[in-house]
Amino acid sequence: MEALRATSQRPYPSDLLGLTHIRVTRYTGLYDKDKDGLPEQLIVYVQPLDRQQDVVKAPGSMSVQVWDLAAEPNQALLASWTLGPDQLARMWSATLLTINYRLVFDVPEGIPRDRPLTVKVVFTDAATGKTYTDQRLIEPR
Repeated sequence: MEALRATSQRPYPSDLLGLTHIRVTRYTGLYDKDKDGLPEQLIVYVQPLDRQQDVVKAPGSMSVQVWDLAAEPNQALLASWTLGPDQLARMWSATLLTINYRLVFDVPEGIPRDRPLTVKVVFTDAATGKTYTDQRLIEPR
């Protein structure tokens, strides 16, 4: 730490951690768990990334929103969830092919399943308090 303090550009925790942005991945979408033709789960895959586009396990909290951007402005927000640090820590997933947060939500009644929806995620980094945002269009299946 003394060597770091001596440099002309003092690093901050976010510089040391390397977290620069998040990505909502392409596997995010509505899923029909029981194969009855009606999707009942929203699964959101989120990757915190560093400067080299490597996934980093970053503690924090997340807010997830589902929007219907074709709806009237006062009816566009369809659902939202907030996950605290303890909840989010249990949702970290590492498989042979991917590493990410895997967030699973029950789809509330009234969410249209026949048109494109937008999923917006806001991640708040526990170490720095910075927020990172990404969104993804999900198509009906």
